[in-house]
Amino acid sequence: MQGVITFGPALVAVLVLLTLAGAAVVRWGELGQGRAVLIAAIRAVAQLALVSLVITAILRSAPLTGLFVLLMFGIAAVTSARRGGGWANLPWTALAITAGVAPVLALVLGAGVVPLRPIAVVPIAGIVIGGAMTATSQAARRALDELKARHGE
Repeated sequence: MQGVITFGPALVAVLVLLTLAGAAVVRWGELGQGRAVLIAAIRAVAQLALVSLVITAILRSAPLTGLFVLLMFGIAAVTSARRGGGWANLPWTALAITAGVAPVLALVLGAGVVPLRPIAVVPIAGIVIGGAMTATSQAARRALDELKARHGE
């Protein structure tokens, strides 16, 4: 199949060589410690392996997929509330995000536009939740800026 990366010894060798080359450039160019590049590469491999295991588990289980979508929603609500003024705004922020996310997901999943399979639900829910979070954050910032600018009127 064209466009698919095959994992194997050749790929590992190329990645190791590129990492060593990056470390050498940093060291010889006196841009910092080459060792930091190696440590960062090792840490990245470990983190990506862990994330891959978690995502694989989530995508193999409908209940875990539902919990993961709820986790994404929770993180979006907290992030947007923080951007919009703090924890006191969390309930209203969560409500605003829900008002944008719930009807869209209900329509696309209910109508069968997106199949009820974890591999399809997770990215679509992530996109919709992310968009609602961004819109809510921007609206909150804009409203707060307007209130500050017009304070005293």
